[in-house]
Amino acid sequence: MTRAAARKADDAPADTEAPTAAGPAPADVTVRVAAPYQVSHDGKVYGSGESVTVPADVAEPWPPVGWVNTGNKAK
Repeated sequence: MTRAAARKADDAPADTEAPTAAGPAPADVTVRVAAPYQVSHDGKVYGSGESVTVPADVAEPWPPVGWVNTGNKAK
């Protein structure tokens, strides 16, 4: 880097903006694990027939592959 470029970089205003939020947290959904599958969330394994409430974005890929049956949305 040249001296002129270094001076220009030093004169640039500092980034003082607060970080923006990633958006609202996804809603929770309750699903029931389909037989003969298991799913895992936050290090806990849920077996066939168990109900689990997880964020919607976590559960999103599970129904298309048949691992869970969707239940009603969590309160």
